[in-house]
Amino acid sequence: MEKVSAWKITIEGITQGVGFRPFLFNLADHFELTGTIINRGNVGVELMVYSKKMVTIDQFISAIQSEKPSISYIESITSHKLSDAEIRRLKQKELFKTLRIMPSEGGVGPSVTSPPDIAICSDCIKDINNPENERFYQYPFTACAVCGPRFTTIKELPYDRERTTMQEFPFCSSANKNGSSCLSDYDNHNNRRFHAQTYSCNQCGPNYFFLYNPDFVSHPTLNESSVSKIHEILGDMSKISQNALESIQIASKYILSGKIIAIMGIGGVHIVGDARDLEVIEKIRTRKRKRKTKPFALMVKDIHSARKYVHISKKEEMELLSYRRPIVLLPKRKGVLNESIAPGLHNIGIMLPYAGIHHLMFQLIGDIPLIFTSGNFSDLPMAISPDDVIGQLNQIADGYLLHNRTIYQRADDSVLRVYENHTKIIRRSRGYVPEYFSLPFETNIKGGIAVGPELSSTGLLARGYRLFPTQHIGNVNNLETYDFLKDAILHMKSLLKLTNSDIDFIAMDLHPQFQSTRLAKHFQNEMGIDNVFAIQHHFAHAASLMVDNNIGEDIPVIVSALDGVGYGSDGNVWGGEIIRGTYKEMHRTHHLSHIPMVGGDLCVTYPARMVTGFLLKSYETPKALEYAKKLGVAQNLPGKINELETLISSYKLRENIAYSSSCGRLIDAISNLLGVCNQKFYRGEPAMRLEGTAFGGNPRVFDFSTQVIDSMKDDIIPSEKIIQEIAELVIS
Repeated sequence: MEKVSAWKITIEGITQGVGFRPFLFNLADHFELTGTIINRGNVGVELMVYSKKMVTIDQFISAIQSEKPSISYIESITSHKLSDAEIRRLKQKELFKTLRIMPSEGGVGPSVTSPPDIAICSDCIKDINNPENERFYQYPFTACAVCGPRFTTIKELPYDRERTTMQEFPFCSSANKNGSSCLSDYDNHNNRRFHAQTYSCNQCGPNYFFLYNPDFVSHPTLNESSVSKIHEILGDMSKISQNALESIQIASKYILSGKIIAIMGIGGVHIVGDARDLEVIEKIRTRKRKRKTKPFALMVKDIHSARKYVHISKKEEMELLSYRRPIVLLPKRKGVLNESIAPGLHNIGIMLPYAGIHHLMFQLIGDIPLIFTSGNFSDLPMAISPDDVIGQLNQIADGYLLHNRTIYQRADDSVLRVYENHTKIIRRSRGYVPEYFSLPFETNIKGGIAVGPELSSTGLLARGYRLFPTQHIGNVNNLETYDFLKDAILHMKSLLKLTNSDIDFIAMDLHPQFQSTRLAKHFQNEMGIDNVFAIQHHFAHAASLMVDNNIGEDIPVIVSALDGVGYGSDGNVWGGEIIRGTYKEMHRTHHLSHIPMVGGDLCVTYPARMVTGFLLKSYETPKALEYAKKLGVAQNLPGKINELETLISSYKLRENIAYSSSCGRLIDAISNLLGVCNQKFYRGEPAMRLEGTAFGGNPRVFDFSTQVIDSMKDDIIPSEKIIQEIAELVIS
């Protein structure tokens, strides 16, 4: 085998922000190698190593692959043996004299080499809980080389402290009584904070401070040294109390006394309250407005606490405890949690603590479940700065537990569900971004931008065969969310080192009036892009499913795309489509019936309107009205019988009608027919409540089978047949 003399080794993958360079340093030191380790930005990590020992290059590379940090990911390792001339030249520069980690250099490569935000590790939790650890004891921002914030702090690559929001907090250099400082830890290759970038201690790092809201709390019985009035502190961060624990203690007392707190974290802010207290739950719902029945997620102390409230499989436990720390939707235990947390649903979102602040909070409040919901008002993006938090949440929170570390990129908690032992991501954000997906085929794309739809939007950057989704954005229906989507796309473009000339295309939804469509046209003008493609919504769903299932470039598939809404190429609302084709060419082969939505989007809010539409599709008008009366449809409409008759009249006059093949609207109608949901207060509520009812029902009550397939004509699946059959069952 080839003996190591001098080699250049390049490692691509997730190699920044995961302790990779410190790992390589210690491994190379173990192999008695000298040379340099350098972070070359998106190119990856590069080593120039030299040895006189009888060590094979295969042994060293094998050790890199088998012993790498658990959160890192190696996509490729390439090695090149240096020539004698190259060795002489590098020796003259004394590069092989010792083993060193060199200052980073920017490089343009195919990927983003930094990881997502990582939950606090067990070693850092021990530091927080250790009274002997003078610098990190009870310090909420404790982190190390393998944990802590990453994506939300990164301004640009390569990943070094000066290019993160931690640049505002230089390392302390004065040793404490134990002889250590952050700077000495950083330089010590035997310390787990060796070359870590986003850590600090209570001597040099960011801090928490507490503010009370005078709109809700008029006479706080609190220590004024740590509690400040809003106007006294926002303009001058130097007034922040250095005793973060005291502020956390006050916030904890607020929570235990039934108050609502806004707590800044890694990627944004949460509204937090005692989940045992019905008054607190209702207060949050009232103050957040559009939150009448929408479920809340809970944070609980640990996995043992979680088991008291929900059923957890091994796979679900693994997801809960992963470094990503997502919200996991889990089946409720009956009669344990207040029903108003997730009304009408059989499951609930649970997450575990993922930052030092969370662990310190639970030490103070004990083993109680907390409402932990995103800190935003109405449809605005989540607040990420102290003044933004107060500006948005001053009609929601009784107090604010804020910090002075800048959040550069907001990132909501990710949400997932395990189904038949497979993880299904519902909202992909903190803990996942900026990781990429791979196309199952090669492509010559230099770069591309996709701006997403309008509802539950996410942007995306393409570079070669790699696809980089942004963090979850939300509904792009106001200027603030439009700007968030724009900034998230541009930030990912910056991390990928893509220039305007690298962008080959922009993809947008077919709907001409979406705000995301407007953004695509803005990018087109700003970047000078010729190729802008409008993609039909469900064709995009089909392509996404094909990538998920590793379908090759020219392999034809049949896909069912079922959702609530999407602008169809025929001008109708789609959402129940059978699609055939390849990535390059798709067409709709079959679809659910086009059902009249009298009054347009009001049918989404009031599913009884959708029931009326199905009845009008099924029967002549007089009979449709007769069935509607027998089914009590009018009782589920705000305007009762007058509204029902107005709907019938509008239908006869063909006024204010859209037509939809949406499976979502079919499920809404079924949910209403069965008495499950009469009004939608959040997206997907009728379907979610129907699922919750089904899980709690008795499958032996009656048999139901539909003849819908037997009734098919041409390319139309007569979904109205299902409603007819259920209606007959309900009436009987």
